Amino acid sequence: MTVTFAQERPRLQVRLAAFRNLFLAMHILMSGICGFVGSTLALRLRESSQDLKISGFDNFVRPGSELNRLTLRRVGIAARHADLQNASDIERVA
Repeated sequence: MTVTFAQERPRLQVRLAAFRNLFLAMHILMSGICGFVGSTLALRLRESSQDLKISGFDNFVRPGSELNRLTLRRVGIAARHADLQNASDIERVA
């Protein structure tokens, strides 16, 4: 017996809805969020979903990190100071 797309579609829609709800409930924590790649990724994720909770940390060593921090703050993304090489910084973030 052959199953057609029309027969499979309702189940597929239920699976997609469940995945979407899971995605919206996610909290993404990013390291290096104020660097070029981190800030760009965070902003694109924010564009894809306003419901997604995004936050991150950075050591703010790179010039321009503070400018990226301000841009992220404007769209509701929190960026905190922490250095991966310092265990107590990471404990505060987690």
